[in-house]
Amino acid sequence: MISLNRPARHYLATCEGIACGAARWRQTDQGIKLERFAVLADYRNRQVGAALLQAVLRDVQAAHAGSKVYLNAQLPAVNFYKRHGFVTEATCSRSATYSTTRWFIRADETVGSLPIRSHCP
Repeated sequence: MISLNRPARHYLATCEGIACGAARWRQTDQGIKLERFAVLADYRNRQVGAALLQAVLRDVQAAHAGSKVYLNAQLPAVNFYKRHGFVTEATCSRSATYSTTRWFIRADETVGSLPIRSHCP
């Protein structure tokens, strides 16, 4: 049975006081699921997403060391997650617009090992 009432930890990225990104994570029966990652178009390619992901991974590691960490990603985000140590586990669904793939962190990767940097002009 899927529980939709499990609490989630939410994150908001800001740049000079402007909310520009968001994410959350929650514990599931399969491990720790990263969800709802989004960065406003004007703030992409400025390391906002990387800083957000690293903050989330750092907190997940502190709270749930050794747990499987996974997410579902649309094709436009695949290379972003690959750069951060995620590998493909399985293809979840396909539509005319997007293919969604499940990703997880390899067991030999250190979660949250990269420095947090955000570049806001």
